[in-house]
Amino acid sequence: MNFLQLAAAPIAVAFSKCASVAITPVLKPNRTPGFDYQCNDVMSVAASAGMKPRELADLIVSEIKSDPMFADVSVGGPGFINLKLASWFVEEQVLNMRASVDLGIEKVAPDQLVVIDFGGPNVAKPLHVGHLRSFVIGESLRRILKAVGYDVVSDIHWGDWGLQMGMLLHQIIQQYPDDWAAEAVPEFDVHVLEEMYRTASKATKEDGAVLASARNLTQKLQAGDPYLLAVWKEMREVSLSSISGDITKLQAHFDLMLGESDVNDALPAMLVELEAKGLSRVSDGALVVDVAEGQPPLIVQKSDGAALYGATDLATVVQRTKGMGASKILYVVDQRQEQHLQSVFEVARKAGFDHGAELAHVAFGTVNGKDGKPFKTRDGGVAKLTDLLASTVEQAKARVSDGNQEIAEKIAIGALKFADLSTDRISGYIFDPERMTAPEGKTGPYLQYACARIRSVVAKASALPSEGNTGKINVEHEAERQLLLTCISLPMALQAAADRYQPKEVAEFAFSVAQAFSRFYSECQVVFDGKVNASRLAICQFVEVVLSECLYLLGIEVPERM
Repeated sequence: MNFLQLAAAPIAVAFSKCASVAITPVLKPNRTPGFDYQCNDVMSVAASAGMKPRELADLIVSEIKSDPMFADVSVGGPGFINLKLASWFVEEQVLNMRASVDLGIEKVAPDQLVVIDFGGPNVAKPLHVGHLRSFVIGESLRRILKAVGYDVVSDIHWGDWGLQMGMLLHQIIQQYPDDWAAEAVPEFDVHVLEEMYRTASKATKEDGAVLASARNLTQKLQAGDPYLLAVWKEMREVSLSSISGDITKLQAHFDLMLGESDVNDALPAMLVELEAKGLSRVSDGALVVDVAEGQPPLIVQKSDGAALYGATDLATVVQRTKGMGASKILYVVDQRQEQHLQSVFEVARKAGFDHGAELAHVAFGTVNGKDGKPFKTRDGGVAKLTDLLASTVEQAKARVSDGNQEIAEKIAIGALKFADLSTDRISGYIFDPERMTAPEGKTGPYLQYACARIRSVVAKASALPSEGNTGKINVEHEAERQLLLTCISLPMALQAAADRYQPKEVAEFAFSVAQAFSRFYSECQVVFDGKVNASRLAICQFVEVVLSECLYLLGIEVPERM
């Protein structure tokens, strides 16, 4: 039970006694000077109790004002109940959090598995600006969901099957005819692979014969042609190797790196099952499944027998629910994939492929330029993730006094992540390295600096003689109380983030902690006349633990110095 639930308990009793209603009071942050929270439930209950809101509020306040949990209670406006929590109560909540191995974070029921699909990259295509949000949001959610007790499996889920593979194979025939004739696997790097994809893509759009060849090769690959599979594996490995550096920089962790190809063997049986359940039908030679009235059907197999994304996505749902036992599958994918994913979810439910699991599209908006439009390169192309990271690191490096590369990279990655995670994920955000790497304002570096400063304060103060009982916190100043009151809200912020799949809840909370510490540090001396105030040192230590946990959940590292 969190501290707001504890504070609401006597208020619930008062409502039962004064209005004969059983409610769970909601306590919201209060802007009234001198008070912490406000309860507005009187407004919705008074009429049914046959009283005016102000009258009922006065009765409620008379019942709870003697409760030692509250330092002050009053009625405001037409019937709002203002509450100020007692310092001893705040101290007790801090003590409980410090004593807990997980900072008092409430856990979900055990044995619940969540699979996070990062909507991964495609073979032969470099990571681009769109992958940035998928990796950053997905990794933060992975950490947040683990923190509240879920078992979590993350999967990059490669785009490694389908027509694009046939297009690449056709191009390899053109560029490596001798290797192809000898059934030898050509040697190429990712740059050659990218260029081949661009050439093949253009050719299939302009020449029907090339498109037919690509479709034929795709079909043969999916049918298990040994040589085509060997070439395909090389393309896959080259692509994976090329993106590993960016994945490492972003600290995105993947338990699995499966792809569309990993469910290929399951497709025939799945298609048979869809037909047996009366869900699939033939349309213009292709196999489709109707989704809902007014929506286009989901195409699962082309007229030439090749599988499409609809089929591999459905088979992947089965792999994760029936095979892995997932209770939730989260697709951290661009919101532009909404229609496709909702079609897959609906068909999966109709067919029973979901096995009762929650299927959720954790959608996100675009990364935008300063003009507010989706970020592009100067020539109008899609920006590569590598280039975005490099430009942010250079901006951060200019802010580091000695230009230290390691520190600059931590600041840059922290800046990128906070800029992303501090906004509602559905909204886009502006990619502006200069603003993102600023050490002041609502930025990642501001939080990194706040945490580094707290650690420095703790390290220096711990080496000095102290006054008072070491480790015990006694709230004597309002800035202390407000700082601790902010910190003990961590479990609620984390739960809100997990429930809504919104890392923003943690980012906003971390920023409020950093701001509250800044006020505390300017108004409350930790060291005076060479001696340490032990209570305030303990406060600093507690805040450092809370803020460090938040930054970890956001995937942000703190440099040793800024």
